[in-house]
Amino acid sequence: MNWLKLLNKNLATLKIIVFAACSFPALRLYYLYRGDLLGINGLETLLHTSGFTALMLYMLTLAITPLRRVLSYAMILLRGGYGKRLGDWNWMVRLRRMLGVFCFMYALLHFLIYFYFELDLEFGELWLEIRERPFILAGMFALLLLLPLFLTSTDAAMRRLRKNWRRLHRLMYPIGVLIAVHYLWLSKPGVFDAYPYALIILLLLLFRLLAHMKLIFVRDDDGMLAKR
Repeated sequence: MNWLKLLNKNLATLKIIVFAACSFPALRLYYLYRGDLLGINGLETLLHTSGFTALMLYMLTLAITPLRRVLSYAMILLRGGYGKRLGDWNWMVRLRRMLGVFCFMYALLHFLIYFYFELDLEFGELWLEIRERPFILAGMFALLLLLPLFLTSTDAAMRRLRKNWRRLHRLMYPIGVLIAVHYLWLSKPGVFDAYPYALIILLLLLFRLLAHMKLIFVRDDDGMLAKR
């Protein structure tokens, strides 16, 4: 698996590629907005793109830990020469922080677009909208819980918080539930587009919970991954 070794050795290049990919939706929206090319319902385009991008980035961030375990276990089953150790997939972990930061930025952009273009920065209108549309409240709570994760995403914060850093970042679990609820509640009756994404989030959360409880993908006596 020479390509895996190359990924570990060329992490800086990979980070640039991921940064460019994460930035593209925002740059595209800015280009469409400046060129008046958003279409008939420009606000819907802005809201959908920013919100959907935040959702994708959240799921990617959440998927890295389970994916590392699955890929390592797969390499053991396939008797691969490389990739058996979780450390062989550390390049994925080093991308997680960037994905999480971009997730927060797009979630914040999603809210600001709604607050500025739809509500004209009126907090009174926001309160009325929350009362009539509970899915907005779920989304706002998810954004508020993402804020401390964003603020503690630096190496300095990790060193300062130590073990509390991991405890704090377990907020990813309730955030996932709130995101799923947000998408399910905003769906129109008879429209099931949000259900697959909600299911994926719940499955990822369940996987991480079971792995944390050491019910799946634990180490055996030989240091290999195994199911209990």
